[in-house]
Amino acid sequence: MLWNDPADIEHIARPIVAVGNEYPPAFELDWHMHRRGQLLYAARGVIVVSTPAGMGRTA
Repeated sequence: MLWNDPADIEHIARPIVAVGNEYPPAFELDWHMHRRGQLLYAARGVIVVSTPAGMGRTA
C-alpha cells in the first residue's frame, strides 16, 4: 500500500499540494483536520466523507 501522510506536507507554503495514496478495501481514517481544503478522487472504488456540514459519497 502506498501511503503518503498528509501531515508530512503541511509545512509546504503553497495553496495547492498534490498527494497520491492507495487505500485497501474498508480502509478508514479517524476524524482529522487540515489547514487547506482537499479534493478527493477515487480512480477505483468508493470514497465516503463525513464533515460537520454533512456526508458525501463518490464512486
